[in-house]
Amino acid sequence: MRNGVVGVAAGALLPFSFASSVACAEPFTLVQALAVAYETNPQLEAQRAAVRATDEEVAKAYGAWRPKATVDSTYAYARGEYHAIPGPPSGTYPRGVTATLSQPLFGGDILPNIRKARATVEASREQLRATEEQVLLDAATAYLDVLRFQKIVDLEQASIIDLQKLRQTVQTRVSVGELSRTELGQTEGRLYNLMENLTAAQTQLASARASFEHAVGRPAENLVDPSFPVVPDDFDAAIGIREGAKFDGVGAKLV
Repeated sequence: MRNGVVGVAAGALLPFSFASSVACAEPFTLVQALAVAYETNPQLEAQRAAVRATDEEVAKAYGAWRPKATVDSTYAYARGEYHAIPGPPSGTYPRGVTATLSQPLFGGDILPNIRKARATVEASREQLRATEEQVLLDAATAYLDVLRFQKIVDLEQASIIDLQKLRQTVQTRVSVGELSRTELGQTEGRLYNLMENLTAAQTQLASARASFEHAVGRPAENLVDPSFPVVPDDFDAAIGIREGAKFDGVGAKLV
């Protein structure tokens, strides 16, 4: 039983130590993750395309009020009839050009169509803003979840290592008669509980990494703890921080 505890604990520690050793050296910050998600997220791309499509409807609605010009041309050949006097057949070439310019003065559906097109554009832009906020929230949440569960995994691994050392000490004292096997069994029970906690934390970390890759579009490697500003003292200070922020969701700029 004791050998099984050591073997399972060592096996639980190996995958994450190996993953950390093969990771790239360049850090990937929260701002970079938000920028990548903003530029490459397929949901945002689809919503931006929808906004462009609704913008074109405004131009079409205004087009019904603009002047229209049409040009028609005709060309034909008419063959003459033979008469008593011998000679080659005669013919004519009737042709003509007609140009028409029209300007609509009033149309009952023109103004409503223009208002409808403008309202559709505003609704589409608001939907784009909502999509931007959701995409950035998902990316930030996934980023912080990976960091959180990674720290939990590290703590559980460190606790297992410490408890393994304690188990060895207890086993030595049991062998010399200072402690009973009951204390050794309690220590091994605590070790099993820690290994179960580690397995749960590793599962949560794997899920967080999958969510990160889905939200950002790249693996969660070399993430660094973000530096957040100091919490403002009052509401007005918080509004001032927001007004001075360098990110504009519609402007699509992260600096």
